This record gives sequence, C-alpha cells and structure tokens, in this order.
Amino acid sequence: MIDGLPGGGAEKVVLTLAAQFLRDGDRVSLISLRDVCEYPLPEGLNYQVVTDRCRKPWRKLTELSRRARQLDAAVIRAEQQGQFDLVLSNLHKTDRIVARSRALRERNVWFCLHGVFSASYLGHRTGFDRWMKQQKIKRIYQGRNVVTVSDAVGRDLVEAFALRPAQLKTIYNPSISLPCELRRKPTASARTVTT
Repeated sequence: MIDGLPGGGAEKVVLTLAAQFLRDGDRVSLISLRDVCEYPLPEGLNYQVVTDRCRKPWRKLTELSRRARQLDAAVIRAEQQGQFDLVLSNLHKTDRIVARSRALRERNVWFCLHGVFSASYLGHRTGFDRWMKQQKIKRIYQGRNVVTVSDAVGRDLVEAFALRPAQLKTIYNPSISLPCELRRKPTASARTVTT
C-alpha cells in the first residue's frame, strides 16, 4: 500500500519488491491511495486505486477515518482471491490510514520507513508543536511491525520518538527477497502479498 506512484525512490522500492514477490510466485496486490502512476507496473500485479472523492470543506478533519473505511472496502475486494499473508504499508500518510484500518487489524502488517523521520517531521518544530508531532508518530508505530531501508532509519525512529516497535527489521536491498521471518506460513500454494 502506498499513497501514489509519482516517481520517487520509495515508489521504486515498492515496485521492485512487488516484482520480486511476483518472481517468487506470490500473488501481489498494490493498493494506491491516489491515481498517480509514473512507473510501468510489473506484469501480474493486481493494481487497485482507492481515490477519495470527498470535496466537503471539512474533508481534512475526517480524512484519516474516511480513507481508512475506503481502504477497508478495497482490502475486502482484494481478499476475495485470498487473504493477505503480508501487508506492507509505505510512506507516512499511508501508514496513518493503514493504522486506522479495521480490515487489516488481524493481518501481518509491516510499516515500511524509507527515510529518517526526525529530520523530515521534527527538524523545523520546537516546543509543544514538536512534542505533539512526536506523539502522533509514536501512536502510529508503537507496538507495530516496522521495516526500514537502513539501520539508521530504525535507530532514529526508536530514539527520536521514544517508541518500541513489536519488531524492527531492515531490508537494505529491495531486490533481495524479504527475510523469512516477515512472511507467515502460506495458507495456500501461493502467498498473497499487498505492498
């Protein structure tokens, strides 16, 4: 899951991982929260866009819960072909929505962090504003499974936000298969993965 595929590095990592899962014989769904795609999609990828059509003036106030309900509907549709064995949530906005998803509560969800959060989310903040942002981020990742692109990203999350993930793993090179411990035992011959 990702908030769109506009052409950045995280997006490329997501597609590289999806392609690797497909090569491994897994069924892969990619759910995008925006209809933006600047990359060619791997053959065999189940790509689904969940767009938000709300134009009400107060839409920002209800965005996370509304988008989580929309995501729940998309997950239910996608799981008609089989329940997800692994869910990878990419980028902070998507993580905020996935964390509120009811359909994903009992799933093997991993939040993928592609950069150092303290620099991007805390660097310009001070005082109460900084503390509030730390608490919001902590609420999303505390006690959750987190995978990072480097050890430094994981250390930053733990130290700058004083949180403890349920599990913290690092994938240095997205072209290498995921560590076995991230995957649950498949219930059928092919695993079902959503990135």
